[in-house]
Amino acid sequence: MSLQSFSASAADEAAHAGPQPPAADRAELYGLCRAARPSGARAGLVVSVDRPAIARRAYRLFRSLGLVVSVRVTGRRYRVHVPDAGPLPGPPSLRAPAAARGFLRGLFLGAGSVSAHHLEIVLPEPGTAELAVVQAARFGVGLHVTVRRGASVAYLKDTGHIADFLRLIGATEASFLIEDARVLHDLKNRVNRLVNADNANIDKAARAAAAQISAIRSLHLGDLPPTLRQVAELRLRHPDLPLRELGALADPPLGRSAVNHRLRALRALGREAGPGRKAFDAGE
Repeated sequence: MSLQSFSASAADEAAHAGPQPPAADRAELYGLCRAARPSGARAGLVVSVDRPAIARRAYRLFRSLGLVVSVRVTGRRYRVHVPDAGPLPGPPSLRAPAAARGFLRGLFLGAGSVSAHHLEIVLPEPGTAELAVVQAARFGVGLHVTVRRGASVAYLKDTGHIADFLRLIGATEASFLIEDARVLHDLKNRVNRLVNADNANIDKAARAAAAQISAIRSLHLGDLPPTLRQVAELRLRHPDLPLRELGALADPPLGRSAVNHRLRALRALGREAGPGRKAFDAGE
């Protein structure tokens, strides 16, 4: 799903949110009008939106106030026309949680967009953005505000908060998709960290084995005590084996710590022997 289609899907889902108290309807309509930059027509008010589901919801909200309303399609925009906007109420009370959620839904439907890692609502007035911050904070959602080309932008970048905001406005399925994307992203990061760690461990083990073999080849294997000679010969025959598997081939078998201790002793002897000593292989 593209970012544009995901944003549209989230808006459509929010626009189909279930019934709510009349106070929440008024708060949502207020938020929608503050975000959608309604324009005054010769007679009344026009709210322009980009989704048919949002236009239908705006139509219902205006009708819930007893207003005459119509919808026209112009290009890709849906123009919700209220011929007589005189009865429109002023700022509603947002004290009730349902009203606060309705207000936030209206803002998002009017000017919101969302992706897996970014949600924003572009608002014409800074006061509206600040009010959105206050109302979202009541639900533990930390909206931030910035200014872009003269408009106030309320935004979220934390995927957890984005999912919480979408649930608040009734876009539950979209919030699940956001959380799925977050889980997948975290899983990929974890896998990458494990792969990088494994690669680092492999490189480290390979360097250690090379140093062990170099030290062993500088020694006379016949001069070594049997305990060291056995491990030295095993390392020369099996340069890629990890210590635990190398120890399993010993007679009697050795633990990883014992093998590591003996290889350290061999490296110390190799350093003492210095580069001038004759190199011997395992068959010598």
